[in-house]
Amino acid sequence: MESLPTFFVQTQGENGAMQQSNYWLGFPKSRQYVIGYQNFFTPNLMMKVEAYYQDLYDIAVENDPNSSFSMLNAVAWYTERELVNKGSGYNYGLELTLERYFADTYYFMLTGSLYNSKYKALDNIERDTRFNGNYVGNFLFGNHSVQVSGNCIQSSFKSFLTDVDQLDFKIILSKGMCNAVPHGSGSYYRYILHENII
Repeated sequence: MESLPTFFVQTQGENGAMQQSNYWLGFPKSRQYVIGYQNFFTPNLMMKVEAYYQDLYDIAVENDPNSSFSMLNAVAWYTERELVNKGSGYNYGLELTLERYFADTYYFMLTGSLYNSKYKALDNIERDTRFNGNYVGNFLFGNHSVQVSGNCIQSSFKSFLTDVDQLDFKIILSKGMCNAVPHGSGSYYRYILHENII
């Protein structure tokens, strides 16, 4: 569903009167197909694989046969363009997750996704959506050791940077961006490799 301001935005018509050209705009629709497989190698280690396809139709696009504007690419809350539900698009991809639940002082999660995202506006030309990065990957790691001494529970987290109360380390790999971010109460480190993508 588009944001409410898109439906109620007022524009000036050819006769000079104010009009709500998007008031009767319909909802976007989709058909989604997913197939997945999940397996626990151990009680704490799980792998999941999913393939998906999304068929998008009745997408709001600008009412201009020469325009490439589609609300699938919108990042603003609304637009003043006159819209009609005649656009389309599709997404498909493959996702992999390998997750170790917290046990024996540590946990981790590795995820990866290969995907494609396309759309058509009223000009009927197929294009990449704004969000079509084609791949994304994440790695998350945490370490926590607990020692019980009498009635006292002591907690310690170790890092390759410094001794801290907590360690969470996350790496994000996406088209044009790589982040490595360990977090802790005693340290903070962030590395970004950024490539301009148009």
